[in-house]
Amino acid sequence: MISDYKGVFFYEDDSQIDLFFKRDLENFKYVKFSLNPNLPQIDEEVKHEIRGSKILPAREGFIILLDLVNTETGEQYSHAFCDVVRVEPNRSFTSESTKYYITCLNRAEAYNLRELREWKENGLTLDKEQNERLANSHHSEHFTFRIRFNKN
Repeated sequence: MISDYKGVFFYEDDSQIDLFFKRDLENFKYVKFSLNPNLPQIDEEVKHEIRGSKILPAREGFIILLDLVNTETGEQYSHAFCDVVRVEPNRSFTSESTKYYITCLNRAEAYNLRELREWKENGLTLDKEQNERLANSHHSEHFTFRIRFNKN
């Protein structure tokens, strides 16, 4: 947990992270987010107070670490979005609430697909299932989570 942390740090090479997201992470008091990736309308309805946050560089992108307090139970814990490759705003926002999409690398699938691409480049014959996985890889290499900031 990062309970002794105050404020927000950003590393120099975090251009994939939306500038407004960084501002909202620092300025909004509350957050709700999805626990299950790529599933529309299935979001966690638990309201958390943001006590601190960090964006850390990682091998495959960034880690967004949130120090949270569950407003219903008072429980304190940290939540991490790992291997973040992009943060994009949702078009629906107000001065009281903003929403973003956090795209994270599906590391296991990305490595498997990388291996299949190398096999194909080296002249190995892929079966029908492997070729279909490569053709649809843009859907499986990444997870997308939703996060909503609120002032109240």
